[in-house]
Amino acid sequence: MSDTLSSHRSLNEKSDDFIKKIEKKLEEFNLKKLDFTNWLDNFRDDDGSLQLALKIFFLIEYCSDGQSIKYIKSSYTSIKQSMYELGKNNIILITSNDITDSGGRFLYDATKQWEMSAGNGFRKSDLTSEIKNNNKNFFVFLNDTHGTGNQLIKEFKNTITGLGEENCAIISLHITDEAIKNINKNLPKIALIHPNRQSVESITTHQNNSKLTSDDIALLEKLGKKVYSKGALGYKDSGLLLAYSHQCPNNTLPIIWANGENNVIDGKQGYPWNHLFEYKKIKPKEITNQEE
Repeated sequence: MSDTLSSHRSLNEKSDDFIKKIEKKLEEFNLKKLDFTNWLDNFRDDDGSLQLALKIFFLIEYCSDGQSIKYIKSSYTSIKQSMYELGKNNIILITSNDITDSGGRFLYDATKQWEMSAGNGFRKSDLTSEIKNNNKNFFVFLNDTHGTGNQLIKEFKNTITGLGEENCAIISLHITDEAIKNINKNLPKIALIHPNRQSVESITTHQNNSKLTSDDIALLEKLGKKVYSKGALGYKDSGLLLAYSHQCPNNTLPIIWANGENNVIDGKQGYPWNHLFEYKKIKPKEITNQEE
């Protein structure tokens, strides 16, 4: 019912058309109205943060299960083309050793959509010498988001170099221009399969196209420092406005995913906060070490 929205203190003076716009976005995001109003309760009327939260809400880019599956399917041809050129006939899918990493979800979906055996998917630590040295194998490294590329380079560069960059590919649902430059610099021969939407829109992008002002950015940083000072604008201050049906990457603004537990820093209790989209369920101490 619309009453859940229109009766909320921050929305009771909004027009019916505005309420309908919110309802449409909530349907797209697969969120309950209560999740949204609880999130709005984080913000205040008197400092401009409430109006900024509403602006941010409409700028969030959301990737549904259906959109993820569509991309996974479409990337298969590019991978097969790379394999054909190299004379490879077997795909090995690789994701992070971190069992909480969302790449595990990507791995499951890829094996299913590409009609592959689950035996073709591996955590990095599970790769044997036999698998690595089989010259018929083509190695595909999976993750949903590359915000800076730092995590991939840190965890996988030595592995990829050992396998031979030309025998490997990286696929992701979203990747920023910064990550592409970083990966190309460190792994220049790897097949980087670009997603349909290559460059994720960040708060900087939205400032450049006048959807966010410099005052908005300053207030986002102020709020972010309160909520999660170690990454006020997300991991490495990426400032992304991105969420998936299965999780919200921590490259995204913490005011979107913080929940009072996943924003703990150095064991100190996290600032109480109602999240809009859920960040993956991991131990708080691990938050600062992970990048999607």
